[in-house]
Order: sequence, then C-alpha cells, then structure tokens
Amino acid sequence: MPPEEPGGQLGNLGGNYIGAARCQAMHRTSQPPVPYGPENANADVSKLVEEGFKQVRGALTEGRYLTFEMNGFALTNAGDGALRVSSTRASHLHDDIKQRWVIHRIGDESGESFTITSAVDGRYISYLQGLTSWKWLAETYTITDLGNGKGYNLRPSGVLSLAVSSLGSVFQTVSRNGFQIFSVTYHS
Repeated sequence: MPPEEPGGQLGNLGGNYIGAARCQAMHRTSQPPVPYGPENANADVSKLVEEGFKQVRGALTEGRYLTFEMNGFALTNAGDGALRVSSTRASHLHDDIKQRWVIHRIGDESGESFTITSAVDGRYISYLQGLTSWKWLAETYTITDLGNGKGYNLRPSGVLSLAVSSLGSVFQTVSRNGFQIFSVTYHS
C-alpha cells in the first residue's frame, strides 16, 4: 500500500497522488467487465451520450456544440437566407439548434484562437458577424476566459469585442464583455 500523505492524500514517497493504483490494489478480485466486446461493438453510440447542457468553465475545447449567451439572448443563425449572425431569446434548456455553434481551434492546442461554425448549416461567422460557407472568409475569434464566472470575451480580429445588448442587438464594442457559454447535447 502507498504511504498516506499529510491531509489524507495517498501518494508515493515523492508526494505524487496515485489513487488509481491504490484502487486497483484494493480490488484485485472484483474487476468490472471490460467495456468493449460484441455487445458494445454494435451499440448505438448516439444513445450513450446523455442529452442536456452544462455551463462551460475554464479552457475551451473542440468537438461539442456551444451556445453563446449574454443579457438573456443567444447568438443565432436564423437559417435559410440569413446573411448575418443575430440573437434570439436564450432557450431555457439551451436546446435551439439555431443557437448552437462549434468552435475550431487555430494554432496550438493551448491557444485561444478559433473559427466558429453554425450547427444549422455549417456556415462560418465571417467579418462583421456575416455568415459564409467559405472557410477562407471565416473570422478568427480570440475567446478569452475572463475568470471568476464573468464569462468569455469574444474578440474578432482587431480591438473590438462582440456583445449583445439588453435589447438583443449584436454589435462590437471596446468593452470586454463576458458571454456565458453552455456545452449542449441534443439529438436533433
């Protein structure tokens, strides 16, 4: 057994936490079944993910749907014929597909630069909140965590930040405003 560290943490002599090794040592005779095999190979993967939402904290990662919300409104792609990003009242369950976006990191994995595409039709947010199908016209956004639950600042190229007014207007400002971001999973 590894030695107890001060404060009740388990670790090795170097002070590194090794909880997984301790758990394996304690449960040598009772192992759970391996989570793969014929019964799982044919499983419907879409049913393995629980539907719902969770507010994002910390560094952003790719590979999920996000909603960007401020002042009770969410950034929205109204769909067919929409030329620009607009806003609509934020959905209580964050389940409106028109309000879902996907971020795509540009540069190294720890960077804050992203392009943003819509879940509705895959179009990118372009210059001055336009919508485009062409990747080369996509605006690069610096998305910065303001810390302490203050949200995330979305800054397209330049010095201005994206914001949504209390009346729902999408605009750019010199203020560093914080969007609340929600990670959402819905089958639609």
